[in-house]
Amino acid sequence: MHVSSTIPACFVLIHRNRYPLYYFLYLLLGSLTRSETLLSAAAVQFSRGEISAAAKVIETSLMENPQDAISLRLVQSCYMATGDSKNPLNCMARCMHTFDESYHLHGHMLGMLCAGYLENGLYTEADQVGSRAVERTRGRDVWAMHSLLNTYQIAGRASAGVNILEAHLSKNICTGQQLLLFNQGCLLVHHGNYLGAARAADVLIASLQHSHSIFVSSFTTAAFLFWLSRLD
Repeated sequence: MHVSSTIPACFVLIHRNRYPLYYFLYLLLGSLTRSETLLSAAAVQFSRGEISAAAKVIETSLMENPQDAISLRLVQSCYMATGDSKNPLNCMARCMHTFDESYHLHGHMLGMLCAGYLENGLYTEADQVGSRAVERTRGRDVWAMHSLLNTYQIAGRASAGVNILEAHLSKNICTGQQLLLFNQGCLLVHHGNYLGAARAADVLIASLQHSHSIFVSSFTTAAFLFWLSRLD
């Protein structure tokens, strides 16, 4: 078994403070590569709230291995978590040339690029790239969908966003569906459908209560949506 395939599992264990299980997994599988070692160290820092330090470690790894999609995804999340609007795009601009259309995560990478454009107020570019990402992934990649729908919310294109959600929301479950339920509620508010937005908020809150999510931002966005849906 190659160690890289277990890194997402390591993130889950680390995030839930299951350090003993993480180190058992490390010992079971043997030595990590340099990239995997740096990524694992950054994941631990991220779980401890040392977000900027984690980003620096990951950038060191990406200089040597720019096609490390998991590291790229984590470093973009680090920048967004710290309110850095420029680097979510910069990190993608530096590495995107390594992800051509033959790469199996090409659509997800386009979704990340869309998010980078959006963070920098480049809405036309975000719309174009996000549309390509959703088309490429057939609506099955939550980050591509979430990034494009955020673009539609800012642009006031509520109808277009609602239509895309109606076509693809059922394809995304668990945490992915939670993100898209937030988008759905916001778009319905923009559309004037407060009852539909309230229902989306109720479903979102119920899904968070029955999941093991400990992301404060998830509950914050749910509460915000709940408040928006009752403005009328």
